[in-house]
Amino acid sequence: ITATYSFMHVSAPTKYRSLAVLALEDISLIRLQAVNRHLQATEECPPPLVDNGRYLSHNRGMKLTVQIQLLPSKEQQQLLLETMSRFNAGATLAAKIGFEHKRLSYVSLQRLCYFRLRAEFGLSAQMAVRAIGKASECFARDKSFCPVFQPHGAMVLDNRLFSFKGIDRVSVLTLAGRQLIP
Repeated sequence: ITATYSFMHVSAPTKYRSLAVLALEDISLIRLQAVNRHLQATEECPPPLVDNGRYLSHNRGMKLTVQIQLLPSKEQQQLLLETMSRFNAGATLAAKIGFEHKRLSYVSLQRLCYFRLRAEFGLSAQMAVRAIGKASECFARDKSFCPVFQPHGAMVLDNRLFSFKGIDRVSVLTLAGRQLIP
């Protein structure tokens, strides 16, 4: 299973582009220091810029997208696939309800189907919100048809659904609760 995650990084000469400085609110300074120590141990790179315990970026608007491979157990893999299936089924239902009622904006979709998604699919509050967001983003591109999402299609993860727990593990919210996955 592959997950893609974006984070801010220090602008540096091309030679040092892999020096990552995570500027996410949910990652503590200790974890940032651990990530930088790991990167510095694996390649030659300059020390990160620090000002009063905060990491600085020369270009705060640039994002680096990292693709990571998750190594879940068989049980965790089944939980992740079931979560993705229900999430995408919820997004499809939200799109269908919005299309039928001609209410395609995020706020109107949330008013129409938030509680139904939570009850019918067992989604957490944040998963229901992200499923509605996924449907409304499709309508922002094209309002002429109702999208149908594949069961194992992409699931939108934010910092409430997905977080790093050190360098070697992530925490992902599933229908059965949080799972720590290497």
